[in-house]
Amino acid sequence: MHQSATRATGLRERRTARTARRLISTARAWTAERGLAGFTVEELCAEVEVSRRTFFNYFAKKEHAVLGIRTHDTELDRVAQEFLHSTEPLVTALITLSRRRWEILGHGFEDHAELMNALRQEPELHALMVEFAARIEHADAELVAEREGWAADDTRAITAVTLVGTFGRAVATEQFAADRPLSPTHFAERLSERLQQAAAMLTSTPETTTERNRP
Repeated sequence: MHQSATRATGLRERRTARTARRLISTARAWTAERGLAGFTVEELCAEVEVSRRTFFNYFAKKEHAVLGIRTHDTELDRVAQEFLHSTEPLVTALITLSRRRWEILGHGFEDHAELMNALRQEPELHALMVEFAARIEHADAELVAEREGWAADDTRAITAVTLVGTFGRAVATEQFAADRPLSPTHFAERLSERLQQAAAMLTSTPETTTERNRP
């Protein structure tokens, strides 16, 4: 009975993810072609063959569909719970959290190209992206504080989240600029390398000008 329920839940989640993916992809393509004012939520729903009610179960508004900002995502919620109960060191756990999100959200080159085309047509969406990223970082800092048993206002939490997030965005940007597909595993490896480099630089003893110039 338990296995049947688990399979049913898995099938439902995969079907939900496919529907959300179709809504996002179509919204991005139409935004790139027509601009946000060039289509309605009703037209988008008709194209994807879902009801208006279904759309608003996934997204709060049309702009959120373009950016892929879901109203609620059970897979992402599950990943957050995995992070809370992980026994990995904090930075390693944050890298794992980033990789798992990458797997779920499908940040491949095709997805990135679709989003960039939409943003070129509607540059004001950048502000919404920045606002959403700030909300995610704030929520992640709360997760870190809870996981580590720190006070909610402990600056170590936001420092850890900002550090991993900043290097994660840098790695992703480099890969997309090079037109290379980015697998979740490759992303996590490159992110780990960058963080190790940063740690080595921060813990090394600075050389004086005299030492650098010494033969």
